[in-house]
Amino acid sequence: MRLLVPWFLLVWLLPSAARAADVVVRAGQLAAEISLDPWQLRFVDRQRGELLSEHPALGPQPSGPLGFRTAAGWMHALRAVSRERSRGRVSLLLETSDPEGRRMRVEVRRAGFGVIAVKAGLETGPDPSVEALGVGWQAPVGERYFGLGEHSTGVDFRGQTIESWSGEGPFQSDELPLAAVLIPPAGFRARADATYFPMPWMLSSRSYGVLVDNSHASYFRLGTDRPDAWSLEVVGLPDGMGDEPAPDVLRFRVFAGRDPAAVLARFSRLIGRQPAPDAPWVLGPWHQVGGTLEERLGQVEKLRSADAPL
Repeated sequence: MRLLVPWFLLVWLLPSAARAADVVVRAGQLAAEISLDPWQLRFVDRQRGELLSEHPALGPQPSGPLGFRTAAGWMHALRAVSRERSRGRVSLLLETSDPEGRRMRVEVRRAGFGVIAVKAGLETGPDPSVEALGVGWQAPVGERYFGLGEHSTGVDFRGQTIESWSGEGPFQSDELPLAAVLIPPAGFRARADATYFPMPWMLSSRSYGVLVDNSHASYFRLGTDRPDAWSLEVVGLPDGMGDEPAPDVLRFRVFAGRDPAAVLARFSRLIGRQPAPDAPWVLGPWHQVGGTLEERLGQVEKLRSADAPL
């Protein structure tokens, strides 16, 4: 005996991630799937399924859908009230949880094979009360986060908040008082993740990457706001360096590939790398040499005997 199930019951039983999106923007293997009401943006690989999905939390924390931060906390997107389609692009107007009724304009467009760009800002343009623009994403157990330029605080940055701003450091704790006196404020960062070479590019072990296209200071909160979420935000100036309104818009690109190495290769082809003789890059220790030639060679030999890559 065959059991016949009504089609409407089958649809109801499907998990939410498998239901059809209201709007889809495709870029080769990668697609941005958008649900209008309630609002949700997610990125899906044609073969491997969902890569990245906005976190549904709507509280005052950064972990939540596209939004902006004021002195009262984060305001997140709730639903799309209008949309305009063109080839490879969609523009949407979003209602938010802001008590003052401010809305956001969001554009999602194809930016190359396997690459999709997002631009989001307030409908009314600059607002001096807005301190940051950002978005929070779901962070499955076991996902690891790499990249982000040159930092001394790890390789997998899950559980850390990483600042993208070029400055002197990092320093040992006993060096900080002297460094604060000798280094101009614009270049001094009293943080463990301080670096000369930040890069707002995060590569996930789940085979996607996210590049923030703003030149402003940005923060990647990789499981620090809540363990099941990570978020990115852009601000006018880094924490502790004064008040400056957030940029008018948040810009970022999502990259996909068959594995993390393929994602990195796609990123490098699009963004570019330094030419020879600086490239190809070699993994190795950062060491400063001094003294006589014999002393300098001795330092290199010490590294070699420790099997450090040179």
